[in-house]
Amino acid sequence: AGVSSRTEKFNNKKVIVPTSSSIKGKTTTLRPGENKIDETQIKKSTLFSSTPLKKLQHKENDNPTDLIQLKPGDRVRVQRCKSGTIRFVGETSFAAGVWIGVELDAPDGKHDGTVRGHRYYQAPPLSGLFVRPIHVAKLDEQDAIAAELPLASRLACDHKRFLKRLLDELQTQLATFDTFEQTDLTRDVALDFIDKAALAPSPFRSILDHHANHLSTLLGMSLQGGGGAPSSDIPPPPP
Repeated sequence: AGVSSRTEKFNNKKVIVPTSSSIKGKTTTLRPGENKIDETQIKKSTLFSSTPLKKLQHKENDNPTDLIQLKPGDRVRVQRCKSGTIRFVGETSFAAGVWIGVELDAPDGKHDGTVRGHRYYQAPPLSGLFVRPIHVAKLDEQDAIAAELPLASRLACDHKRFLKRLLDELQTQLATFDTFEQTDLTRDVALDFIDKAALAPSPFRSILDHHANHLSTLLGMSLQGGGGAPSSDIPPPPP
C-alpha cells in the first residue's frame, strides 16, 4: 500500500494527514478540508504525531546514564514531591533492571535500605525507597542545599499521618454512633452512650495538641542548621 500526505495544524500542533492511499490498485484522493479522518484518532495516534516515537517509548529498566548522571550522594527530587539523597545506584536481587536507592528526608519510605533481608544501603527507619531512574531528578545547586526542601518533606509526611489519625478516630466514633442508632434504647444503653459522648472530644484534643507540639519543635529546629539534609536532632513524627 502507498500513502501520500500533507502537513496541517491541529490544536496548534503540526500533524501529518494522508491525502491519498493506494490499496490493491485502487487510489483514493483526499482534498484539503474533505478528509474524513476522525480528529480524536489523530490526536491519540503517535503515527500522525510530530513527536518522535522514540521519546514515547521509555522502558522502566533503562540505564540511568541514558537519562541523567546519577550517583550516590546526589541530592534529588523523588516522585515529584519528595526530596532525599541517593545512596545506591545499580541492579538489585528483588527485581530486574536498574534501581535508585534514596534516603528520603522524611520517614515517608518503605524500609531502612534493607529489602528481603539484603542491605543495599543504610537509612533511618521508613526513610529508604527504591525507584526507577525516571522517577528521580537531580536538584540544582540552590535547591540541593536549601533547608526548606527537607523541612517541607517532613511537614508533608507528618501532616499526612496527623490527618490519618484524625480520620481513624472519626471513623471509630462514627461506628459508636451507628451502633447506638441501631440499638433499642434503654436506660443502660443511654447511660453508656452519654459516657462515650462526654469523652468524644478528648481524643481529638490529644491528637491536635500532640501534632501542634511536634510541629512547633520541627519548625524550631529544622532551619537552624541551614543545610540541605534534615537535622538528626529532629524528633520522629507522632505514630
